[in-house]
Amino acid sequence: SYEVTLGTCQRIQIGWMLKDARNFTSANANLGVGNLVNTYALDITRSCFLHNGLSTAIAGLELKKDSVIRIENYGNKWYVDNKLVVSTDVKDKVLHIEITSTVKRSLRPVISIKGDAKISMIEYPKALLSKN
Repeated sequence: SYEVTLGTCQRIQIGWMLKDARNFTSANANLGVGNLVNTYALDITRSCFLHNGLSTAIAGLELKKDSVIRIENYGNKWYVDNKLVVSTDVKDKVLHIEITSTVKRSLRPVISIKGDAKISMIEYPKALLSKN
């Protein structure tokens, strides 16, 4: 899980990519997370959810200074200003997406933003924090 607090920014894409993905190269430098293969993103600027370059509109997303985007449990729940907007649970009455448990174990956070924003929260799985 992680959370990003927006400052003055544009072209906001916040999400996850597979840890082994080798997507970001000079050839696709103008693309953000969600536009590339094996990436998932909430695109606040275009009011949509992106996966592998495919876009699904989300009504009511708006860009404002100090908005907080939070993504929980490797993409199970996606929030904008504490409002749930995307979920892997079909019972939630928001955009439903599917991310398999196998894929979730390989996801890494990634942010594509022009402007200023801050990572306001990171929550690591307990397994990563335990001492071996």
